Amino acid sequence: MEQLHYAKATSAFALSERLLRYRVAYPDDALGAEAPDVTTADLPDVNVSLGSAVEENIEWYAVKDGQVSYQFEKNPGSVGVLEEGDEGLGDIALASSEPCDAKSDAGNRKFRAQFGRRRTHNEQTAVRTCGVIVGRVTLNGAEAVSNVLDFIKTIFSVRGAHKPEHFIYDTACDAKRQVDARGDEWWADVKMCVDVWHFKNKHKTKHDYCQRYCNPADFPELLNADGTGWWFNTSVAEQINVWLGSYHAICREMLPTKYNFFLDEMIRLHNIVTVQSLQLKALNPHYAPPSCL
Repeated sequence: MEQLHYAKATSAFALSERLLRYRVAYPDDALGAEAPDVTTADLPDVNVSLGSAVEENIEWYAVKDGQVSYQFEKNPGSVGVLEEGDEGLGDIALASSEPCDAKSDAGNRKFRAQFGRRRTHNEQTAVRTCGVIVGRVTLNGAEAVSNVLDFIKTIFSVRGAHKPEHFIYDTACDAKRQVDARGDEWWADVKMCVDVWHFKNKHKTKHDYCQRYCNPADFPELLNADGTGWWFNTSVAEQINVWLGSYHAICREMLPTKYNFFLDEMIRLHNIVTVQSLQLKALNPHYAPPSCL
């Protein structure tokens, strides 16, 4: 497994992986050709370190007949699904799986190995539609919807917090389903919808639950007076993510204390600049009065 891990830094391995992608996307016949695994027997002796590159694929190792093979599949992400008939376009599964009758009697256990430090998955932010960041949390492993719900509930449950009327999230349909399943009364007066961009481009038009409950156009208070546009920028959180991502190269080698201090300070300064910009535009940014809390 270690040899395969280091071999990934070589051009021969990279080109083999690219060929595997091509064969899966464009099989020679209608039934598709099974792509071969990359094994230790196919690799030259290498001693090259990958360093701490960020991996996008889901990877594991399998052992068969004494040979260790490296297998992977593209990470599908957590937002949206493809329309029917589009499965061959864009996102494709890249795992080289064996037919059922060829599986080992020992089962299909996947072996994974860690050859470097374990990194966090992402920074999750809560952003007001005016652009002010009101919360940040570090998520490990994945951006689980349940963790996002707990994060929002936590930051708006502290003393003096102003609970939002709307929760706009790229996978709000999954979030609403979880809330309904939990029966959590905290969310009873919070409306949920998907932001406009993700709803138009990442969510299936035939998904009944999403179209019925999470369409932003179904909330008149989000639309302007003539119904042709929006009062708010529902993609402001995505724009904040782009800004926050610009610090990735600076933060990636920091230890937790300095990492948290740095990001909290950057967010504090960002909010100061945002409020000043709103004041210059005469948009009257202010704290909610106590009577509204």
